[in-house]
Amino acid sequence: MVYNRHSLWFHLYTAYVKMIIENAFPGLSVDEAFSHNTDGERCPISRCYAPGQFVGMLQAAGFHAEFLGGYLSRHELTCLKDFGPTALADPRLAGEHREFMLRLRSDARGLPMYQDKHAGIGGVYSAVKA
Repeated sequence: MVYNRHSLWFHLYTAYVKMIIENAFPGLSVDEAFSHNTDGERCPISRCYAPGQFVGMLQAAGFHAEFLGGYLSRHELTCLKDFGPTALADPRLAGEHREFMLRLRSDARGLPMYQDKHAGIGGVYSAVKA
């Protein structure tokens, strides 16, 4: 699985719900907290990638690549409904995460999108050997 940095899981659930509301992962960066907040706290490696970053890695490996969007979990959708407005009103939410939240738009079905792609934790890519 390629975790999508442009996701509700990263910017809302980890950065706000876990780190601010629940005071989990004190002293860790959001990236470090994310790694403990996906596949269990003892997972040795769990990274998320911005779409351009991962596309660049694929291109460096000899692929033509495109980010298609992030698939959403029910948990992310519930967090958005339960915490989205609260997070935006909370001055403790850091600028990067606030900007992400402010730029969210909904598709025709009401699903959250960021930069015209679904804002879910699971990054979906198309890659063809160059």
